[in-house]
Amino acid sequence: MFFVNPDIAFGTLSRLVEQRFDTVGPAAAIADRFYADTDFSLEFFLAIKNFHDRLVDDPDYAALLGTFATNLLPTSGSRPTQRAHEGQRPADSAHPSQIRAISNNGILQQLGYLANTVGGLGSAITIDPERFYAIYDQSPRLRSLVDLARRADSYGSLAAFRAYVGLFDPVAWLLRAQASDDPILREPMESLAGTLQRNQRHERLSRMLRLFLQDSIARTTAFEELGLTATAAPGAMPAPLPDPDATVELLHAIRIALIGHLFRLVTRVPRFSREPNVTIDDVVAELLQLGIPGALVVLERAFPIPSGPRPAEDFGEPSSYAQLSREGYIDEHITIFKPLREIYALIQKISTGITHACGAIG
Repeated sequence: MFFVNPDIAFGTLSRLVEQRFDTVGPAAAIADRFYADTDFSLEFFLAIKNFHDRLVDDPDYAALLGTFATNLLPTSGSRPTQRAHEGQRPADSAHPSQIRAISNNGILQQLGYLANTVGGLGSAITIDPERFYAIYDQSPRLRSLVDLARRADSYGSLAAFRAYVGLFDPVAWLLRAQASDDPILREPMESLAGTLQRNQRHERLSRMLRLFLQDSIARTTAFEELGLTATAAPGAMPAPLPDPDATVELLHAIRIALIGHLFRLVTRVPRFSREPNVTIDDVVAELLQLGIPGALVVLERAFPIPSGPRPAEDFGEPSSYAQLSREGYIDEHITIFKPLREIYALIQKISTGITHACGAIG
């Protein structure tokens, strides 16, 4: 609507430019210490850029993005997650450059760590912390950048991220099995530990966790120092941020518990042999990635239920045998497939709650 015709478009852009330069002014922007000290600003930006260059090229980061892929997010829009390619060459889904930026950012938000915004800042600050603090006191531009990172930090939770990584830890599931006195609960956890040991995702995610923790420690230390700096110019610190941690961490905690329960159900999926070009290992891998709808299509085709009850008159009188009302694979549908679908629906509802709590929708 703001650009419906040339006159309105011109008026819109004029007001935006006036508002911007009436507040800051071109002279103030040029005089900003962050831009004036080009040696520092260039080194600062290059440190962050190098961090992200290494991150994107790290196969472990691709594994992180593929942990649940976009299965935590309700489908929205018409554009595919992966970028299109000319010809018949398939997209290299192992590299983050083949994933659209919005999908990349949405995945990070749902896993509890906004590495796209805060990643590398701690490393950049540690190059010359004293110079950083001195320029921060005198630079509105640098303060605005730090404020952006602080907001992203406030909407993330490395504790939640660590818990998602822990879902794939075979040792954690073996310890749960050891602590259980119920063999009905113990056996699925032992089976799950074996599956997770074979796919080795935990080792790759753990390396990412260590990288983010190291950067987070440096960033947190810098934020604390900025909050205690007695020489900071008046108004240097950004306004206090709303604290969404309690809401976001509670949502993460509930969803992690649901995913853990879903993982235990996955171990009860029966083996099948009637599906061409699809193995039980393929289906389990898709389930552990929360590709529930696609996996259930295969499972419900491999384990059909009768289209309708057998007419009672075939037997001369109504049957009183419970097993006759549970023909086919109805038990699997009731005890495994239906709960998988219901749990997944709850997981996606929680994802929507997290996007609202973070204020990032769409």
